[in-house]
Amino acid sequence: MTLPNSDQPQSVSGQRRLSINLPETVFDELRKLAETSHRSMTELVRDAFALAKVAYDETERGNKLTVTDDNGRTLKELIIPR
Repeated sequence: MTLPNSDQPQSVSGQRRLSINLPETVFDELRKLAETSHRSMTELVRDAFALAKVAYDETERGNKLTVTDDNGRTLKELIIPR
């Protein structure tokens, strides 16, 4: 019997499993956010990937991602290195 290598993504019902290492502070923040948002850590990581993908794609197009207030004033700009 061969056990799968834990560093390799594994397929589970049309999905792939990925093990990642996070600094303890990041893990703790993720756990707290999962608790307060009533979502799983997996859901939050999926959301983070979706946001990162938008950021990378738009940066490649020469666009910027910003957080604006109700008046359209930029509060924050998300900068993704190329």
